[in-house]
Amino acid sequence: MKANPKAELPYRRQVPPTTPVSSAPRRSQSAPKSPPEIRSVEPQASASDLNNLLVSTNIGMVLLDRRTCIRRFTPAATSLFSFLHADIGRPIRDLSQKFTDPSFLSDVLLVLEGGEGTKKEVLSNEGRWYVRQTLPYRLTDGTIEGVVITFSDVAADALQEARLYALSIVNSVRDPLIVVDGDLRVHSINQPFSDLFHATADKVTGKALREICGGVWNVKELLQLLRGVLENGNSIDVFEIPYESATLGSRALLVNARALHRGDGRPDLILMAVDDVTEQRRIEALLQENEKRRHHDERVRQRQIDLSNSLRVSTVGELATGLAHELNQPLSSISNVVEACARYVRAGTIDPVKLLELLSSIASESMRAAGIVAHLRSFVNKGEPKLEEIDLVEIVRHVPHLLLLELQRSQVSIRTKLPDQPLMVHADSIQIEQIIVNLIQNAIDSIREEEPSERVIELSARAIRNTAEVSVRDTGTGVSPAVAERMFDPFFTTKKQGLGMGLALSRSVLESHRGRAWTDSPTDDAKGATVRFSLPLKSGKGRRSRGKA
Repeated sequence: MKANPKAELPYRRQVPPTTPVSSAPRRSQSAPKSPPEIRSVEPQASASDLNNLLVSTNIGMVLLDRRTCIRRFTPAATSLFSFLHADIGRPIRDLSQKFTDPSFLSDVLLVLEGGEGTKKEVLSNEGRWYVRQTLPYRLTDGTIEGVVITFSDVAADALQEARLYALSIVNSVRDPLIVVDGDLRVHSINQPFSDLFHATADKVTGKALREICGGVWNVKELLQLLRGVLENGNSIDVFEIPYESATLGSRALLVNARALHRGDGRPDLILMAVDDVTEQRRIEALLQENEKRRHHDERVRQRQIDLSNSLRVSTVGELATGLAHELNQPLSSISNVVEACARYVRAGTIDPVKLLELLSSIASESMRAAGIVAHLRSFVNKGEPKLEEIDLVEIVRHVPHLLLLELQRSQVSIRTKLPDQPLMVHADSIQIEQIIVNLIQNAIDSIREEEPSERVIELSARAIRNTAEVSVRDTGTGVSPAVAERMFDPFFTTKKQGLGMGLALSRSVLESHRGRAWTDSPTDDAKGATVRFSLPLKSGKGRRSRGKA
């Protein structure tokens, strides 16, 4: 059972307060000048010898009586206590200490109760380490009459050098380190620990671990594990605690702990290493989020593949229906003409001119059917585009020359509106050229059917954000909103002789270039129709500019 440091203990006899060792002993005025005086010189000389010995020693020493009151002290002890000559007879607990030693009074009381003495290293406020020994003061009969406390720095220089060397190694470690004793009181910290928790060694040394750093270590489970390090020889490998830093914000700290065996009868200590794993946890969270996103993207991609397959099946069905419809007419015509030829031959009167006319009709319808199949093959198997860096402005500027005769024959004029700056894209120049030709040919057909007073086609190109856009506008018949939505569907056409594959094939080619095509919704005051397509601009190329008419 631990003694109460503040309790006054009984003592055997009253010892009058002695003078400080620095004062001279009093000489009795009534001492006789006879042989007894010679006998009295011996104890007086012994006291003087003892005083001079204590004064000359470099060891801080304090002698306490059974009430823990001060009987004597050496001059070296004044560097560890706030001693004055008038303090003789005062309880030691009333004097302020100049060193960190939470168990000082409890060790004193333990010795007075019959203990064999204690030894402990203590740190002074000046940063020097001392070996504090607390021993019983015994009379010749073995009775404990008080306590002798010594503060020795006999090996202070070597000890200080070793400590400074060890401290330099500890401070060179980037991880925060803290050492606590068996009572979970702070023994020492390194500089990284001080930087992370804004705690200086002089303010936390000797304090309970749970009381420092704003109570961040006051975690019941952690404190139990730390006690088990010395009691059961356990170790702490991974224990994570949260910490709110005033400068760094929320942090995640990983604690590891091991026992420090010091030997020479000195109590073992606990070394705690603190690892700030906040960034590691953030990266792990990002990796997990990326993994989730990857799985999600994979599911979306698989869903798109499934939808694409379903759409392909649906498209094949539509193509088959459209193909059957388109081929039905030429095949029926071929069948009828062949039947007419057969009847003509069976009649026995063969007119070569009439027969050649019928055979020519068969050939014409056969070529028409072959054309339908060829367009379907081009749509289904258009091949991969041969991408290269091209100027879309130059392609648009060149296309009207390819249709010059057709434009003149149809009496249609074409106006171009192109930017001054190039519009650089990655594309197959031949396929893009064919698309523009197809759009202009459709515009010519529309004007030819309507016979408008103004027979004009406007061809323009411009840059819009990160895309290059080409538009073909005509003054022909125009289209209804319902027709505008279906113009790019396979086998859909408003022409009397059209197959409905040109725009569908154009859209398919543009999609392979990561582009798109569409028809402007018609307005009441607008004439004709406007068809547009866009392609991604090459990075850093092309910008808004005013075109030339």
